[in-house]
Amino acid sequence: VPQSRILVYDVKDPANPKIAQDLAFEGSVTDSRLVGDVLYVVTSQLSWYGYGDNQQQTVKAKIYSFRVQGDKLETIQELQLGLPVSGENMNIVEVMQASGGYKYYLVAVMRQGGFWWGRNSVIEVVDISDPQGQIQPVMTASAKGFVDERSATHIQDDVLLVTSNYRIDQSDWQSPLLMAVEAFQLPNKQSVRISEDEAKF
Repeated sequence: VPQSRILVYDVKDPANPKIAQDLAFEGSVTDSRLVGDVLYVVTSQLSWYGYGDNQQQTVKAKIYSFRVQGDKLETIQELQLGLPVSGENMNIVEVMQASGGYKYYLVAVMRQGGFWWGRNSVIEVVDISDPQGQIQPVMTASAKGFVDERSATHIQDDVLLVTSNYRIDQSDWQSPLLMAVEAFQLPNKQSVRISEDEAKF
């Protein structure tokens, strides 16, 4: 299992810096953001499943939150995303609020089965704005086509914007490739959020 490390240095004496803490955790770091005194870190971890010729790889993603206290880090929470991600196709988005402050979201593109020319991407949004370090899943949205780049997703005015590519005939890889631009409204705090499993009855 791959691991990443955060090294915290004590630089009270600039001429003689010392390692105050060496914190190891699972996965390879793909992005991070410091929100107040809380450090949010996003990791990906490649794993394999199946046997023999049917063996396939998948990429799991986790979000960690750490409280920065002087020269020490304290783990607050960790959250594994609901579906395997598409490579390292994850992006932390900064959104300016009307009040002048910022909100921070992780936008992750989930890996879908099927041939690349006929699949559609599912995007998961997670709120990492809490100064107390609480990681809050926000929503998942299904795009019309496939999303292959981090720059194809953005959030503005509480709306998730997604640019994807799709084919008119998804069973034919030679079918013309088109572009779709879609907007998904983020739920507000009063919205009732249910999981995909709860929605199936």
